[in-house]
Amino acid sequence: MRTTLAILAAFLLFSTPVAWAQATEGDAEAKPKAETADQLSERQAEVSRRLKIIEETMGRIAEIIKRTDPEKAARLKLALDQSRDDGNLEKIGEILTELELEHWQEALRGQKDLKAALERMLDILTDRDRERQRLKDEIDRLENLSQQLNKIIQEERDHYHETEKVADPEATLRRAAGARAKLADLLKRQKELIERTGKAAQSGELNEKLAPSQERIRRDLERLGGDLERLGKQAPGLDTGKGSLDKAGKEMKKAEKKLRKDETREAVPHEKAAQEELEKLERKLEQMEEELKKIVRLPDYEKLAEKQDGTSEDTDDLLKKMKQGSPPQPGQNPDGGEGTPGQREVEGAKKAMQRASRNLRSRSGRSANSDQKEALDRLEKARQELEEVLRQLREEEQLMLLDALEKRFRKMLRVQRGITKGTTALNLRVRDKDRAKVSRADRGKAKELSEGETGLAVDAEKVGDILREEGTSVVIPDVVDDLRQDLDNLALRITRLDVGEYTRRVQRDIEATLAELIQVIQEEREKRQAQGGGQGDGQEGEGADRLLPSSAELKMLKALQVRINRRTNLFDRMARAGRTKEAELDTERGRLVKKQDTVSGLTRNMADRLNREDE
Repeated sequence: MRTTLAILAAFLLFSTPVAWAQATEGDAEAKPKAETADQLSERQAEVSRRLKIIEETMGRIAEIIKRTDPEKAARLKLALDQSRDDGNLEKIGEILTELELEHWQEALRGQKDLKAALERMLDILTDRDRERQRLKDEIDRLENLSQQLNKIIQEERDHYHETEKVADPEATLRRAAGARAKLADLLKRQKELIERTGKAAQSGELNEKLAPSQERIRRDLERLGGDLERLGKQAPGLDTGKGSLDKAGKEMKKAEKKLRKDETREAVPHEKAAQEELEKLERKLEQMEEELKKIVRLPDYEKLAEKQDGTSEDTDDLLKKMKQGSPPQPGQNPDGGEGTPGQREVEGAKKAMQRASRNLRSRSGRSANSDQKEALDRLEKARQELEEVLRQLREEEQLMLLDALEKRFRKMLRVQRGITKGTTALNLRVRDKDRAKVSRADRGKAKELSEGETGLAVDAEKVGDILREEGTSVVIPDVVDDLRQDLDNLALRITRLDVGEYTRRVQRDIEATLAELIQVIQEEREKRQAQGGGQGDGQEGEGADRLLPSSAELKMLKALQVRINRRTNLFDRMARAGRTKEAELDTERGRLVKKQDTVSGLTRNMADRLNREDE
């Protein structure tokens, strides 16, 4: 079916008449030289015949597949209805009449309308925007599932550590007693050091052993900190006194500095402050031991089981959302039958959680702890599967976006070249005339060219919105916004019949910008396709999820600065030659200043990004 739609789309694309293409390349009022009116009429009649075949074919295929593939049948029906609502066959009849009468302008307008209508049909058949939106919706769904899964993993990890106390509370209690014994030794050594420092301060004698002694106590305290950190994981929820330990270490460092400078009297307050923090730490460890002794005597298995039940329910909710996901696409999970990556692992984790709850109620802490470990392992594996598919979908989305942007920019470039050519021709006709003496036909041509630039400005605005929503590009959105501003400005200048050197310079700059955008996008797209969809330029780490690499953005930034320099030089020559009015000088000068400010800001932003990448 996908092939059928592609054939129909191609048939539409290559069946459109060529008369408007020939006419718009030059003066629309001139009779086309390549073909006679009869020949053009014959070609237009052939388009009519083909369109009838297409409409009949779409109707038959839609009827045949409406049960086996209702979605694609609906798309065909929608394209067929669009063609009939637009009255495409009737349009062709009107165009044929105008061609026979050699009304070239009217025929050209009709052909442009027909072309736009056929493109609307083409968009429906290829379903470009809809496919991209569907992919984006799937990414959003999986990202939400990933966030929920991460929350469940954290909850289950907490349960695991809490149950670990029940699984072997005696061992945890022994570790706590060992940590307190080490602390008692440190406290004793700190008190002895304070006494020695006090004596040295009173006698005024230099004691070179004081600073090294304080340093050894501090190093032993840091090692005790590692023991307390491990103990905290085995006894979550209980205060291991880390805050007091950190403060004691800082005071000891201050005392060391004073002692090394032979400022023994000033070191004493810091040594005493460290002692006070160690005493606080000792009291907290005593409280921890008392809590652990209570757990050894009477663990609250029911409370632990209730907590595990809560996480099991959250996991069940996650599973329901996973099962409501999109069915496997062609070529994906052909034998799995699961709607969401990681779903099987989450199901296994849920069963392990349920076993853990039963074991907790049976007062079997070791077995419950083992079940929780299995649940954690399965959840981690599910997260890896989910993140891998998300990575692939994001790459596919970016490839699709790159392809759409390249097509949009190519279309804009093609249209702009036609407008530039028309502007050049118009300039030849009006440059030596007083504006009041410009013919109605030339004024109409200026209006048509101006509307063309306005249409391109609208296209640029849409592309800019897409790029800003995508959010990973620093330079490209501003380049496109600068393009839009130039197009809006061109529309005003052409309306005023200002089609001289400066206007045409801006038009050529726009063409150059579009060509450069096409080049960097095409290069990145081809690199990714050659690498099987992976990131181009070997991107890793922070830049791995970007639409375009930093090298492409820097290239566009440099090109933007070159165009500003070139336009500034032209503007300067025109101003010196007195070919520009004072009011226009101020306006254009303001635009150039704004462009330069934009480049300066983008340069700073790119420098920040590159610094982050280096780090």
